[in-house]
Amino acid sequence: MLERKTLDFPTKNPDPHGFMQNPLPDNIRSARETAWKEGDRLRVWKIMAHYLRWTIESLYKIKTQSGEVIPFRLHNLQLRQLDDLVYELFELKRPVRWAKGKPRRIGESTFWTAVLHELTRFQRHQSTLIMSNKAGTTQALYRMIQLYEEQMRISAEDYPLLRIPLRQKNLNMMRWEDFDPERDRFVEEGGSFMRLETGGSGNKGAAGDAFRLVLYDECGDDAVDWDQMTGVNDQCVPYEAGTIIIKTGAAYGDDGAKQIAGTYLKQLRDQCLAGVSGYTWKF
Repeated sequence: MLERKTLDFPTKNPDPHGFMQNPLPDNIRSARETAWKEGDRLRVWKIMAHYLRWTIESLYKIKTQSGEVIPFRLHNLQLRQLDDLVYELFELKRPVRWAKGKPRRIGESTFWTAVLHELTRFQRHQSTLIMSNKAGTTQALYRMIQLYEEQMRISAEDYPLLRIPLRQKNLNMMRWEDFDPERDRFVEEGGSFMRLETGGSGNKGAAGDAFRLVLYDECGDDAVDWDQMTGVNDQCVPYEAGTIIIKTGAAYGDDGAKQIAGTYLKQLRDQCLAGVSGYTWKF
């Protein structure tokens, strides 16, 4: 097992190894750039999984139901998902297209917002869309991401490489500036961004933004026409390695209607299992 000290960031020059262009420590970057020999594939996969976990557990914090802010420690289900994601991204090198049923209260949304925040913030010119079912859910997701960013800036006192300026921050958008190695400074043009939208709000995202990472949260809520809301965005995400689209939701009892909501999620599951949706069913 790798020791965490091998993954420490440098603490002097703000960008001594081109971190803003390729946000990986030297040893991990070298492993990825090495020829993908059959005997090395498992080693590279483990390195990448360890790096993403190290970043989340070292730099991210979450707020408990009691209001306490604590370090983010991934539990077994989250670790399995992280391993699966890394396996497809860096081992198989293919687009990630997952549809996921989820149990309640296991931190599914908390986990995926952290992963997408990490992949967006530390990659140049990355673009991410997060769409949820209701305005209140979207606001809750934004508060999670805002907490991640605030805690990251506190950590920047020890890790100068984390000092990526925010160009824009509001309920619907978080945008980071880009590091220009030729000018040796951050610039407003370019950069990466995360956009948050509410399904049924009349705004279906923006095809012109050319998203590469997409999370649809709470797809089990049939109050939203998910086929309509996701169709345009799905088509605009390039089908290439490094892109992600995840549809996740949980069927739940609707006390008002006295029936089970989750028709879209069940249809999506059936299509996945039949091999006609382009997505892989995960649970």
